[in-house]
Amino acid sequence: MPWSSLRNTLLVSAAIFSVGCGGSSSDHNSTSLDFKTSGTYDLRQYIVPAQNQLSTFVERTYKDTEGNHIYGSMPTATSELTQRYEVGNNSVKAYDGHGQLDTTYTITQTAITQQISDPNSLQFDAVVTMVRFADLGDPVANNILNTPVPNTADDIAMTLTCSLKDHFDSKSLNTKTYDDVIAIACQGFTDTDIAYQNTPMSISITNTTTFYYAKSIGEIGSVNENCYMISSAQTAQTVQQCSKTVSEITAIL
Repeated sequence: MPWSSLRNTLLVSAAIFSVGCGGSSSDHNSTSLDFKTSGTYDLRQYIVPAQNQLSTFVERTYKDTEGNHIYGSMPTATSELTQRYEVGNNSVKAYDGHGQLDTTYTITQTAITQQISDPNSLQFDAVVTMVRFADLGDPVANNILNTPVPNTADDIAMTLTCSLKDHFDSKSLNTKTYDDVIAIACQGFTDTDIAYQNTPMSISITNTTTFYYAKSIGEIGSVNENCYMISSAQTAQTVQQCSKTVSEITAIL
């Protein structure tokens, strides 16, 4: 999975508090994975392209300043990203728009291992191993992501658990229809205690992401939502905000 694409969407907005110090954090435990040798879906056929390919995506980010999961029709930011794939027999290399190696996928009989190359990745673990074969509903990967606390050097660890959520005979994205598409859904939650001007506060962060992959093509889109809540029992104040990033493939070369 393109864990590197989560790096830009897991950043908490820095325009809330200048937090003084961090505290302990907690999150959900990882889900057990079954590295079996067969299943309804061979994820190698979906996660990476079948041949060398250049994929271009448009990403649109929306903000919800109330934390109600309600977004306007106009994005607050729009960007274009590219991913170039070099496909080998049991290895696929993905390069970013600057030509830098981003991710190396190594495929075995039971697993797909992703080695993240970017040293600025928000991941605690540079290596992510997902199952190769899965049935609908199966957990397929766990990953620990590092979310910065605004304006500090402190970080919050979040465990994302991903499952094979759905299969579509066809799915339309950006006016084009793709056949044989799977959806992999990831969820994570974490919280931590902090202090701001000697006032105890709590931060809770939730993340949900759904990736869409077309057979032999790879990723064709994703929807990521990241929400946080900062609250203080002492001052009876609560701040909530959400952001949503929608990615859609625009060209394949």
